[in-house]
Amino acid sequence: RSTRSQEHHHHSWKMSSELVTLFGSTLYKNEVGEVGTKAVLKGKTHVAIFFGAAWSGSCKQFLLPLVQVYKKLTEEKGKAFEIVYVPATVPGRPPEDEASFKELMGIMPWLAVPLHRKATHKKLTRRFQVRQIPMLVLLDDQGKTVHRDIPPAVTHIV
Repeated sequence: RSTRSQEHHHHSWKMSSELVTLFGSTLYKNEVGEVGTKAVLKGKTHVAIFFGAAWSGSCKQFLLPLVQVYKKLTEEKGKAFEIVYVPATVPGRPPEDEASFKELMGIMPWLAVPLHRKATHKKLTRRFQVRQIPMLVLLDDQGKTVHRDIPPAVTHIV
């Protein structure tokens, strides 16, 4: 076994452990339910956090172009890229309810921090200083912020 493949293995492991700390042990996938964060993000070179909310019209508008870019990147170009949706904690707005969350997840082909994990939604909203939504934060495989966008442009990813 060469040291290079060992290094690479360690590298992708480090990424998933950083992200487990960030997102929690499981993520939600539509029609599947909760999946292990580490397994599902293993080997991804970039992960974008999508902060949004079901009540936000601008989030819904942004969603369809984002879905197109996501499919182009993952299906056509075969990029090791993933998006994680986080219902943003916004003062004076009610937290997302299950019906709205499920409806959004029906449109989103990517993952989400499970709805019941409200403390994580709050922690991430604060950590990435989300004051407006939609917002997209692009992380590299060390969990470091590469790009922060309001309103989000997805062109730099492509």
